[in-house]
Amino acid sequence: SLLLGCAGLGVLVWPLAMTGVPLGAVFAAAAGVSWAAGTVYLKWAEVRAHPLAVASWQLVAGFLAVTVGFLLNGADWGSGIGWLSLGGLAYSTFMGTCVAYLLWFALVKRLPASTAGLGTLFVPVVGVVASIVLLGERPTVPDTIGFCLIFVAAALALRPGTLPAPDGAG
Repeated sequence: SLLLGCAGLGVLVWPLAMTGVPLGAVFAAAAGVSWAAGTVYLKWAEVRAHPLAVASWQLVAGFLAVTVGFLLNGADWGSGIGWLSLGGLAYSTFMGTCVAYLLWFALVKRLPASTAGLGTLFVPVVGVVASIVLLGERPTVPDTIGFCLIFVAAALALRPGTLPAPDGAG
């Protein structure tokens, strides 16, 4: 399952990499690695804090990092920011981050980190389907191949009977 998922992501990134390694893809891979490391640490450390408290502190740390990066790049806070942009920011902050963190911590608490992590392979699949339905985009052949590999990987990882026994079970 893991190999199929990696192969699917590789197929999706390959057309971009043909023109040189895109910095965005490097940052996305680094974000995925750091997310995985954080998830493994969360399970290993058996953090007893409420998920809302853990998510809140992670969001504060992320906000500070983004703000420092924003200021270091000389960005202007007031240039071209309209109500639609602010609405999108508010939606992605509360729904795409706060609610997602709460759901993620609840999931990681109930499932092994490896299973929860493999379940996130559905994210690119949802992104592709949403771009087709909402934006009218048509996937390329590599998009379709990558999509299928990732979908199969996630389905294999999450099928009944493949989950390890819960901690403490015989």
